[in-house]
Amino acid sequence: VGTMRHDLFERCMQERKFSDEFAQQNIDQIVRSHSDTLVGCQYYDDARARDEVLRVMPQVRQFAAKYCSFGSAPTRRGLPGARNSSKLQGHGFQSDIDFTADAVYATEEAAISPELGLKGFVDATLATSTRPCSQTLPYGYGGGVGAGINTRSLIGVELKTGHRQNPQNEHMAQLALYTLMLRMRRGSA
Repeated sequence: VGTMRHDLFERCMQERKFSDEFAQQNIDQIVRSHSDTLVGCQYYDDARARDEVLRVMPQVRQFAAKYCSFGSAPTRRGLPGARNSSKLQGHGFQSDIDFTADAVYATEEAAISPELGLKGFVDATLATSTRPCSQTLPYGYGGGVGAGINTRSLIGVELKTGHRQNPQNEHMAQLALYTLMLRMRRGSA
């Protein structure tokens, strides 16, 4: 079921469509493409499998509305031409940032690092924009060259479909390694 949820997430992200109607249009093909695996897991009822997969849609919609410029939420500032962004909390002497996912760069992108002896597949790689929210850091921190300027980069996103939806240390470590591997390949992630 987790693999099928990933498939639905990827389709929604690629098409920039997060409605129940779009999910319903795609779910039958997704379930059919995994029918052999479903039988092996003793899922003999397609309706049960469809329902289990569709349960992820509220989280997918919430992610898109909160972080993606192509999500369904109105712009945060409500101004013409303003973009939807989310404030990500800084820590220590790092300021909060406005974060916006502008486009889907890739899905199931291979992240391979022979130097580290690691490989994996990033669920979604997003082209993003970030900028500091404020310049109220203590003297000598922040500011400087590039302060307040939009930064564009690629960021990996991992969809976790298990029952425990809170970030776990191993999930954060996985994403950090994917980010490192993407940076090694492209110089920016």
